Amino acid sequence: MLRPLILTGGPAVGKTTSGRALAAARPRAAYIDGDDVRQLVVAGDATLWSGPEGRAQHALGARNVAAMATNMLAAGFTVTASDVVTAETLEVYRAALPDAFVVHLAIRPEAARARAATRPAYLTPEEFDLLHRMTATPPAVDLVLDVSDLSEQEQLAQIDAAWTAAGHASAATRLPPMPERLQGATVVLRPFRDDDAGMAQRLARDPYVPLTGTLPAGATEDEALRWIERQHGRLGEGVGWSFAIADAVDGRALGQIGLWARSLRDGRLTAGYAVDPSARGSGAASVALRLVSDFAWTLPGAHRIELFIEPWNTASIRTAEHAGFHREGLLRSHQVIGGERRDMLLYALLRPDDCEAPRPDA
Repeated sequence: MLRPLILTGGPAVGKTTSGRALAAARPRAAYIDGDDVRQLVVAGDATLWSGPEGRAQHALGARNVAAMATNMLAAGFTVTASDVVTAETLEVYRAALPDAFVVHLAIRPEAARARAATRPAYLTPEEFDLLHRMTATPPAVDLVLDVSDLSEQEQLAQIDAAWTAAGHASAATRLPPMPERLQGATVVLRPFRDDDAGMAQRLARDPYVPLTGTLPAGATEDEALRWIERQHGRLGEGVGWSFAIADAVDGRALGQIGLWARSLRDGRLTAGYAVDPSARGSGAASVALRLVSDFAWTLPGAHRIELFIEPWNTASIRTAEHAGFHREGLLRSHQVIGGERRDMLLYALLRPDDCEAPRPDA
């Protein structure tokens, strides 16, 4: 499968026409128009050039495009997309779609105006010129292609040749969708629900948990719900999977576990977990860690899961060891937690095919 293709540039540069045509020429492909995605906002919408709110909505649109592309890639579709990519949204795409081939289509203003004269107008002349000025200097894309003097077919041919030459997507960076349920004997892993907010609030009252993530200390119900919403966005952002740990009998949330894929291109995943104080000591975390490890080995290219645990955290160390993880060393001054640099123990689990050491029964 070819790498996901993102075409960017100013208005009337042909990114929409080219993106759709290139997808249509493939046997199984999807085209995503960033402008169409942003039009999902039907009240309170703001343009890129209208200040902080416009830039925030533009970044949100890029995250939504990336989430749709991720789901299409996981389903086996080749993906093309068009968007006005800024330096800020390029970072979004690089994080969520590390394999993306980003091409900036450059055009002289007079050539763009000539093209625009042949199609319906969606921008005022002032907006048209402003957007061209904003996109005149592209961010650090993979290719800048001047299409000023190219016909539509010549433009398609040159983009197609560059896209093909850029190679194929790495299977390790195409994240599959969120599983509906990972079943264990005593706990299940599932997506978060709004009625998990109470559990999130209890975690927020723990003195340590809020130091390690985005859950505010002493979170209100609204803050807990916003944290849950952020968990739903992790996959679309290319970060990984955030699961609720839930009781296998009554379904109530007992905690959270994440499987993070930022280093999946190198065969590495990381995991992290937090359990409601009322459920600690029950073994829920170790069962959840075994379930998420089994899920990890279904991912192409995953060879290693890593945990980073502070040396004083004996409960987390027991969880890791009960789930089959092995201590590999002490990382001095490894990361900042609570405003201080902390030492971390490194625990790891290898893909069963990569080692002969037996793993404890789940």
